Amino acid sequence: MKEKVIRVLALAGLCLFLAGCGKKQEGVWLLADETQGAGEAGEEGTEERKGSEPQTADQTGGADGTGGAGETAVSGAASDAQESDAGAGTVYIYICGEVQNPGVYELARGKRICDAVEAAGGLTEAAAGDYWNLAQVLTDGQMIYVPTKEQAAERVLPEDAAGMGVSASGGQQEDERININTAAKEQLMELPGIGEAKAESILAYRKEHGDFSTPEELMNVPGIKENLFQKVEEHIRIR
Repeated sequence: MKEKVIRVLALAGLCLFLAGCGKKQEGVWLLADETQGAGEAGEEGTEERKGSEPQTADQTGGADGTGGAGETAVSGAASDAQESDAGAGTVYIYICGEVQNPGVYELARGKRICDAVEAAGGLTEAAAGDYWNLAQVLTDGQMIYVPTKEQAAERVLPEDAAGMGVSASGGQQEDERININTAAKEQLMELPGIGEAKAESILAYRKEHGDFSTPEELMNVPGIKENLFQKVEEHIRIR
């Protein structure tokens, strides 16, 4: 009887032990399930937050549109600058008179009167070809009237040409410098520092050696040194 009681108690204790272990395992499993569920919920929340985050300027079409507009504006400004530069690189001139095709011509800045004459088809047979300094650089809005030989000789221009800003004295500005190869003694004496004696020395040198080939050659004349030459240099020419 005593042994039977002991067995019953042992069996009961074993059942209680097993029951406790089962509850513990259920608790562990429940905790694990809750932890996993919380983790999955957290991941879903993170994904939802990512989906709801605003897109950056690089990701949005609007930002790309803004960037495109900026590039277009820069491109347009560059194009306008190029057109402005192109316009600044040309001049408009009006050439008329004794040329083959009178009219207004657009030429590159830095071109010369000879280029304008060429653009107009060249001079006519009656043209005074030496009336203008053909090496003169053109200016914007310039008028070039090419007279006939007779007009140039008589210094007579048509009234319409005179009214349009062409000087009756000729296309070239009158050179008031003294030509030391053709000047008489009285003309030479008009130069600063040149008296009668030095003027006669210049004439004697010119008679012996021929025309002066350069203005500086004047310093070869006896009595004319560098200091005196510097005084007269801007007042003389050789042709």
